[in-house]
Amino acid sequence: VQDPSTAAPLSWQLVYPYPSPPGGFGASFNRACVQGQLYLMRRLAPQLDALHHIGAREPEECTDITAQVFQSQRYDTLYCVPSYQSWLQRHGYLDAYRFHRRFIQHLDAQLPGRRWIFKSPDHIFALEDIRAVYPDARWVFIHRDPVAVLGSVAKLTEVLRRPFAHRVDLEEIGRQVCASWFDGAQRMMRAATDMDPILHVHYQEILADPLRVVERIFAHWGHILSPTAAQRMRAWVENRRNRAHRPRDYNLATFALDPAALRAQFASYTTAFDVELERRRNGRSPGSNGR
Repeated sequence: VQDPSTAAPLSWQLVYPYPSPPGGFGASFNRACVQGQLYLMRRLAPQLDALHHIGAREPEECTDITAQVFQSQRYDTLYCVPSYQSWLQRHGYLDAYRFHRRFIQHLDAQLPGRRWIFKSPDHIFALEDIRAVYPDARWVFIHRDPVAVLGSVAKLTEVLRRPFAHRVDLEEIGRQVCASWFDGAQRMMRAATDMDPILHVHYQEILADPLRVVERIFAHWGHILSPTAAQRMRAWVENRRNRAHRPRDYNLATFALDPAALRAQFASYTTAFDVELERRRNGRSPGSNGR
């Protein structure tokens, strides 16, 4: 997190959220332990880092928090258990986000006074529960061509499942991610009219000028991005671009997904939010140059 006035849960904090006791090994030891765990995960899933980079000192998605209450899309990604997803849809995420709030309060107490930023694919499926727990939350929706999203999510699901399954059914993954994210798209459209004002951002805007998007988000909510924070963010972006992976293509046919059918299915979403459709190459879904 490059702005000192804001905070996001870091990967190592999600494993060791408590301060080290007197005489303990300290935060540096905890960070090293998490870095070692991430190394082992990359050995189990060698393609993971190119799809979803995780660093011990870097912000991470809230799925690590909600998973501790067993109410998280993480389990639906790692394992093929349709009954779990059915249960989660019925039960909701309220308990998970109540725990999430306590977890964040614990982190915030160690360095109070910052604005917290959260990101997770779980959030779009839990809008009402989040609003019940965080009534003053401010929302930013990021929109991208669903064909590109589904190719990316399907591939990530495959990579994450392989270490934990004897057999991975790629067509089942295609059906699952399509159904799940169609539901997510419908929820976003309903939220656009039912919820408090939401700032809508397009993925292509972030790729073109990420700092400008950050400045826009700050200004929209009445905050000023300090020159120091802007400089640090600019340096971070340049560093990420230097490390960026080559553009990735995902073969949708591998997951029995048809681009034309997906375009038709998600047409109401792409029209509602004026989503730019990304170019495909030979039936492949375009990826990105890193997160």
